[in-house]
Amino acid sequence: MLLGSARACGKLILLGEHFVVHGVPAVAVPVTAVGTTVRVLEDPQGRPAWLDSPFTGDVKVAGERLLDAALEALGVAPGMPWRVEVQSDVPVGAGLGSSAALSVALVRALSEAAGVDVSIDDVNAQAHALERLVHGTPSGIDDTVVTYARALAFRRSDALGDPTIRFLAPGRTLVLVLGAVPREGTTFDAVAAVHARKAADPARFARQCESVTHLVDSGIRAFESGFRRSLGELMDQNHGHLVEVGVSNAGLDRLCSAARAAGARGAKLTGAGRGGFMVALAERGKATEVAAALESAGATTVLTTEVT
Repeated sequence: MLLGSARACGKLILLGEHFVVHGVPAVAVPVTAVGTTVRVLEDPQGRPAWLDSPFTGDVKVAGERLLDAALEALGVAPGMPWRVEVQSDVPVGAGLGSSAALSVALVRALSEAAGVDVSIDDVNAQAHALERLVHGTPSGIDDTVVTYARALAFRRSDALGDPTIRFLAPGRTLVLVLGAVPREGTTFDAVAAVHARKAADPARFARQCESVTHLVDSGIRAFESGFRRSLGELMDQNHGHLVEVGVSNAGLDRLCSAARAAGARGAKLTGAGRGGFMVALAERGKATEVAAALESAGATTVLTTEVT
């Protein structure tokens, strides 16, 4: 018997990743082409709530921790005979918000099964708490985008206060084509590399942060106004800054070039970089050509999604 179910989408950073850690604003959007579905069913064997998922290794352990923490946060009595089934096509560790999608879907499905009424703001708060188990000190950008399935502008507080978050609506529907290449190293390695660049030449890095801040601010205006050409040009510029701080690689650069040659307005890496996904802004009539170009350039995964 099905007791509760929920689906949560993925997400990507459209502008500002890496620099957002250093006080620069960022723009994030939902990726509805992929998602995680959680279904809570009665367990015929009466086993205490357990996770039935495709995950293995450390990812499976993390998922089980999230399940236990979500049950506790919702005040669900221990030992409920539930099979918590997870199905997901959000790539793990590739910058598309796989842990946030699982966290949000867990909270929603478990609360429905338990008969607990939670507001969307409560879902966001509880998902953010679960994200701390995975990432330690998450910014909140992932769980917020995934909870509300809306684009947003995000800026970390200079102090210990809450970040500034503003929801955005695109002036026109955006068609995004994503392509992936294998990762080289970890997110931690990529973040550490940026910190090393900052330490080596603080003045130069400060100038970059100022430049990216202006770029993202302009990108927000282009996003809201529907100026796709301007937004694409700003994505290209943003990729250049990410190349400069050492978080791109030959594979990502190759995919970005292929996307532009196939008619994309702009292209850049998204997420931690050094592999993983890049994103291209395409005209609706060009999306198929851009996707084919990414496949020909060696993309291991190609996705197309829209932001409305």
